[in-house]
Amino acid sequence: VSGKIECRECGNCCKAFRPTLRAGDVQRLAGRFNIEKGDFVARYLREYGDGREYSFRATPCPFLADNQCTVYADRPKECRSYPDLHRPGFVSRLDRTFWSCSVCPIVYNVYQRVRQEIMNCTSAIR
Repeated sequence: VSGKIECRECGNCCKAFRPTLRAGDVQRLAGRFNIEKGDFVARYLREYGDGREYSFRATPCPFLADNQCTVYADRPKECRSYPDLHRPGFVSRLDRTFWSCSVCPIVYNVYQRVRQEIMNCTSAIR
């Protein structure tokens, strides 16, 4: 499915999600703008959890322009892995994946294929 859909065209994930940024993500993005990590955090992020993780202050992502990621080469790790269909434990993330159907065309199409396979299996059992 992902080979047939250009992932970087819609920007829906950047409009809907606030990815988790870790220290490496923050440092990489701060370096891209040639500013101190603390200044980058103060301008764009909010801390949460134990203070070692961050998210953007608001959606859409501040680095989204004309549905394109302006920091694509330096984007956070969580953005790189989205929609996470390739990661182990897919079944344990079905609730998030199902919600992503309304955001990501790739996830929607994968979901439709899985749904069709389940329907085919159910029909064969009857």
